[in-house]
Amino acid sequence: MPSISSYFYKIPFGRLFHEQNFVSFCIITIIFLTLLHFGQPTDITLDPSWTAGLGYAFEHNFQAGVDYVFTFAPLGYYQHYLSSYLPNLFDLFMIWQVLTAFIIALLIFISLRWITNPTDKFLYLVLFLVVASNWHIEPSYFIALNILFIFAVHLLEKPTITWKAAIELISISLLIILISLGKFAFFVWMGAAIVGLTIITTWLHGWRAASMLLFIHGLLFIIVWSLLGQNVANIPTFVINTLEITRGYSEAMSIQYFPTQLLYAAITFGCFILLMGLSLFTLPFKLSRVITFVMILLTLFLVWKGAFVRQGLHILIFFPTAFIIVFLIGYETTTHQIILFIQRVLRYIIIGFGLYATLVIPNILEIPYTASDLLGGWNRRIVGNTLNLFNLSRVEQGYAAHWEKLKQQYDLPKIRAVIGQSPVDIFSWGQTIIFLNGFNWHPRPVFQSYTVYTKKLMKINEQFFLTRPPEFVIVKLQAVDFQLPLSNDADSYKILLRDYEPVLEEKSFLLLKHQVKKSDNPPASILLQQQIKEGEWLEVKHLNQQPFLLTLEMKKSWLGKAYVALYRLPEVYLETQIADDKILKHRLIPQMAETGFLYNPLILTQADLNSWYAHRPLPPVQALRLVIQPAWIQRLFTPTFDVTLTEFKK
Repeated sequence: MPSISSYFYKIPFGRLFHEQNFVSFCIITIIFLTLLHFGQPTDITLDPSWTAGLGYAFEHNFQAGVDYVFTFAPLGYYQHYLSSYLPNLFDLFMIWQVLTAFIIALLIFISLRWITNPTDKFLYLVLFLVVASNWHIEPSYFIALNILFIFAVHLLEKPTITWKAAIELISISLLIILISLGKFAFFVWMGAAIVGLTIITTWLHGWRAASMLLFIHGLLFIIVWSLLGQNVANIPTFVINTLEITRGYSEAMSIQYFPTQLLYAAITFGCFILLMGLSLFTLPFKLSRVITFVMILLTLFLVWKGAFVRQGLHILIFFPTAFIIVFLIGYETTTHQIILFIQRVLRYIIIGFGLYATLVIPNILEIPYTASDLLGGWNRRIVGNTLNLFNLSRVEQGYAAHWEKLKQQYDLPKIRAVIGQSPVDIFSWGQTIIFLNGFNWHPRPVFQSYTVYTKKLMKINEQFFLTRPPEFVIVKLQAVDFQLPLSNDADSYKILLRDYEPVLEEKSFLLLKHQVKKSDNPPASILLQQQIKEGEWLEVKHLNQQPFLLTLEMKKSWLGKAYVALYRLPEVYLETQIADDKILKHRLIPQMAETGFLYNPLILTQADLNSWYAHRPLPPVQALRLVIQPAWIQRLFTPTFDVTLTEFKK
């Protein structure tokens, strides 16, 4: 395999427009235009708000893992292809998009040289262009990372590492670092890749060379981290806290279940294992080959988690990655022809199931990405990206006009007159409101309430409010997936209900102001402790004349722990009986209930929250029960659950 630079050193400038070079230029350009993204107009909804929050954090040098905790790292705003428009960051966002699209296009083009079979070469390029990169950008980044890893392995397999090879290894390391500081899944991949490359280097060149590789990569990481305005001392905290929010994702964000897609994913994994097994057992042993296969399997696992925890459109992460990355498993010419035939069949099985799951099943599920408009959609993308690229000012003007329109629509002059430039946070999400109004955002670290889904994350936010609370908080009560709003970020909400008082409401946004409370309140008393089983009603009518917190301990069995680690936690529901035997059903995230959330009276809407502060009556809870269906899911938990009701004192 030639080195990266050799592809370009051998092309004299004067021969640039020779037929072969011109075709190469056209292919790179088409890949580049396919990969290009321009973000999206500003909006106040959930996803645009957290992307805008990441952009604001980058602009104001917030410390990742300390000032904010999310599944994205410092470069997350630029890496996410649908980041919300922010006036001060559009130029930098487009520079990132252009550079990364160009680099990935070069990597894809160069990797075409590895594929000797013309049919496979054609399939690889067409599938990448028309299917894999036409929707979600994540497969493109994972493919690029694996191409970089294979390049690095090739360089390390040479008898000696020349200065030229060392410079190329440093370049590869730098690119991997830049990608890894976007989404945390890439950061995890980078950690595994460096371990793998260190093992290979030790095996082939000794521990001194391996130590040098680790040192250079670590130094590059520290330099990049520092240039992004991050404190080197915060790296351990960033890793620990971001790993915590990533770990909790599998339990809290699971939704939708389509068994056919799961079956196809399982078949895909099986074919990959067979394909790799055939190579390992029919070819001479090479440690680098084993580690490369491990990295490919890790990639598949990471995109599997990204796709199937929260199914639906997210499957467009897994299957396109799978049927492109399979081409990176090369065929050795010394392998027996029967083995080559079996490997080719396995590759086409992966492609076939991936295409069916990506193009046909989404059509059945009414997802707007279908085979019927595949080429048309890609053509419109190429044409649209070309026009936008050569008229970026028009794109920015359109985004800016929409920004100004939203500023007028969500202008909060009364709230602005009260808070001025005082620190302010917003619940449950909708950070865009803060930026549109030019407020001084002083966020809790886990800044969107639905992502505070573990006990540790709860305590991080609680500590923020106990030690450096913002003077003002804007609240618009919201929840995802039919969850109880106050179960999200429960410890923070308890402080809001206790230590903040309403000032005014404007355009459905309630402004709260921090009030200093007496700290000598007696500890809250426990009203009830009991164990219940799934489906068993627990009467609490005799306690509903006073506010109380509901704490649930739902311990997972060993099977449940393994199931969540490899896949996700199935949906659990809390049924609440109120007056007139009316039953309300809400999604419950078990870890969210471990610290206790205000359950009685029920506060489900913004009107309910206003009633709480105004001391108006709210619906009392009569009884509750946990519902875990179908029955086999109950095996993921212990047979009984601990219920604790604790008085809540304002």
